[in-house]
Amino acid sequence: MAAAAATLLARKRLKSPKRLARLYRDRYVLPSDLDNEAHALLKRTADATMTVTGSQVSRQGFLDSVANNVLFPQQLWEISRLLRFQSILRAEQVAATHGVIVTPELTAVLAPQRQALQHSVAMVTQRIMELEAYARRTQEADAALRAHEQLQNNDKYRYLLAHTDDRMGMQNLLQQATALENTLARSVQNAIAAGRTLAAPDLKHWR
Repeated sequence: MAAAAATLLARKRLKSPKRLARLYRDRYVLPSDLDNEAHALLKRTADATMTVTGSQVSRQGFLDSVANNVLFPQQLWEISRLLRFQSILRAEQVAATHGVIVTPELTAVLAPQRQALQHSVAMVTQRIMELEAYARRTQEADAALRAHEQLQNNDKYRYLLAHTDDRMGMQNLLQQATALENTLARSVQNAIAAGRTLAAPDLKHWR
């Protein structure tokens, strides 16, 4: 009975919100963890993610499933963690100069730290720009797919032109159909190629 009671008590403690928060702190990022600069970058990342996952070419399986289902979520998570860490360091930088005279010695310590922080922000921003480029590729592929779907209506226009004896117009329709087919193929290929560049680096030392 005592052992059972101890086990029950242990489970209750394990499931307490504060304990769970401590145990899984490295597995989630809260909005309150980020400062304004980090919030703006995370929004860009989330917008790019929504664009890709909501695209028609993605839903229909035209894109690389590994990039969409594995690499993209991994990028979103790694970027979120880095943004949180950058927010912490920016706050520490502000606190380091609060209420004290900024001496040459303090500046000598803070300057390389700020430079490292700025470099990290620049690199994360570059990764976000790559995600946005991939999202733009999917939008272009969506547009090409929409054009391809519209090609199915060409028979109606051929019928119209045939009954108005517009042979030149019919030839133009055929040429446009061929060009749009090629555009669709290129757009999807470009989106797939962009997705394959999203391999995330090993960031174990940040954990």
